[in-house]
Amino acid sequence: MTSSFDGAPIDGFASVLMARRWPQASARYLIAIPPRPRLVAL
Repeated sequence: MTSSFDGAPIDGFASVLMARRWPQASARYLIAIPPRPRLVAL
């Protein structure tokens, strides 16, 4: 199950949310993306 959500969809979705809420923080977020974006989504 986790493998399905542990990919680009969550990463891209989370990155979009971060970019819309914190445009300046989006750069740091993209650079600080861990191997599993699912953890960032939490």
